[in-house]
Amino acid sequence: MRADGLQGAHPPLTLYISEEGHSCLRKAAELLGLGSANIRVVPVDVHFHMDLAALRAAVAADRAAGCRPFCVAASAGTVNTGAIDPLDDLAAFCSEEGLWLHVDGAYGAFGALDPELAPRYAALTRVDSLALDPHKWLSIPVECGCARCRRRAAHG
Repeated sequence: MRADGLQGAHPPLTLYISEEGHSCLRKAAELLGLGSANIRVVPVDVHFHMDLAALRAAVAADRAAGCRPFCVAASAGTVNTGAIDPLDDLAAFCSEEGLWLHVDGAYGAFGALDPELAPRYAALTRVDSLALDPHKWLSIPVECGCARCRRRAAHG
């Protein structure tokens, strides 16, 4: 179940994360029953950003193989390198492909509050969901975490 998930005979839902993606993304996919075999790790470029060309190729290959791509999990400031994935390009790609774009902003998204860095985060207004951990930079108790979802109706 941990490897294959709970998808049975259905085309497997497939999740895409970068090599720099936080380990919580893999754990969440396993807990949701997607199975680790249905997680695709996308290479990064020399700046540790998700490689959009590699993502495009992986999604196309998975569709051709009968998989069901559904979500790209990008990063808005990784813990290891502070890398911010090309959020605007990823938002456009996910919109074209009908994929959900989730951004892990737990560590770095509050960089959007810095006027010099804000342009790098502008595409956060286009993502489908965003995870934040205010305790990491805003001196808020560790128990406080939040998620933003763009389309309320998507949650029932």
